[in-house]
Amino acid sequence: MKKPLNRVAVALWILAAIVPVAEGAQYAAMIADAKSLAVRGDTIGFFTEGIVRTAFAAILPAAQLAAMGVLIDLVDQIRWNALCRP
Repeated sequence: MKKPLNRVAVALWILAAIVPVAEGAQYAAMIADAKSLAVRGDTIGFFTEGIVRTAFAAILPAAQLAAMGVLIDLVDQIRWNALCRP
């Protein structure tokens, strides 16, 4: 009998897919703010630093959530194998 996917692991993988999308929306809002500052003549030096921070904010948590999902599924596989043995 094949082991079903762990629901917690699947939830973490879904959350890992949502995090970069949310960060992209935040990045779009940051671009809109920078454009409004540029129209008023203010400096937008924070923009380049914001790009790097947004990229790390999107990639790092998503990778951590995906890795935790993999670890949970692997531990569940070990438990499943131990329970199926006679």
